[in-house]
Amino acid sequence: MLRILYILCDVLAALFAVISPVAIFHWLLLAVNMRVLKPFLVPLTHFFTPLNACVELFIKPPVLHFNGQEISTNQGIVACVFTAAFFGMSILSEYLKTSEQRQDLEQQAELQRKRLRKLQALQETRQKKVVTNRRYLVQIHYDFEQCPAGGQLLEQGPARQAANPLERNVGHLTLEFPSLSQCLQYAMGVSQSVLNYYALLRPKDPQPPFRIGIHAIDCALTTVEALQEMRLITSFSGPNSIVFSQCVRDVLEADGQSLAYKFHSMGLYVFGGKEQEVFKLSNARPSNSF
Repeated sequence: MLRILYILCDVLAALFAVISPVAIFHWLLLAVNMRVLKPFLVPLTHFFTPLNACVELFIKPPVLHFNGQEISTNQGIVACVFTAAFFGMSILSEYLKTSEQRQDLEQQAELQRKRLRKLQALQETRQKKVVTNRRYLVQIHYDFEQCPAGGQLLEQGPARQAANPLERNVGHLTLEFPSLSQCLQYAMGVSQSVLNYYALLRPKDPQPPFRIGIHAIDCALTTVEALQEMRLITSFSGPNSIVFSQCVRDVLEADGQSLAYKFHSMGLYVFGGKEQEVFKLSNARPSNSF
């Protein structure tokens, strides 16, 4: 609507910009009173006569005396009115254009806010989907018979009391935790304890390497399927190292904790019928600044 109005104002301003100088020029030619030009001024005289008459309805303009004749100032006033109308239409047109631009900016800002709210809603939905319906498992591959002291350290970490044991044999220990943070705390704590213990042993003492895997299992999986995925995840780890799956990384990002731990990618692997990235976790403690 505003666009139609300012286009109309532009058209009227252009019309007034043409009529105003023509009115002045016609008025001056009438004052000069050149006979040669009179036939050419007749159409303009017919056009301006009713306008000049309208002026006298509102004011009584003065009469000028020039070259022995009286010259009405009606048409000069008409020219001034058209000039003022030209400036008025131009100013109104610019105001309408500015108003339309402001409305467009407000509409764009509102659309941007709607898009942002939609993205935030999608992100929240994604985070809820990532975090909920998950079982958090830690699996340790270790020769518990060869080094029972190290095995005892692995089984009795600071967060061990919160864990639910799923599997325990000579070479494997699998624990389920209620939260991912407890998984990470347990894995990092027991790995550091075993490494500190090995540092005090003699070179000939048995020091079997441990391998630790962390995974966020879908609750829809059975315990047998969960253990199979855990064995595959843990098999990607090297001696005395901790690895975790892409699902763990997704949960860390959803909770805003991905920067609190030091880890790096080990590449893409196919397991569970999908291609997923595997990460190696540093044994260092997480930063308290996050």
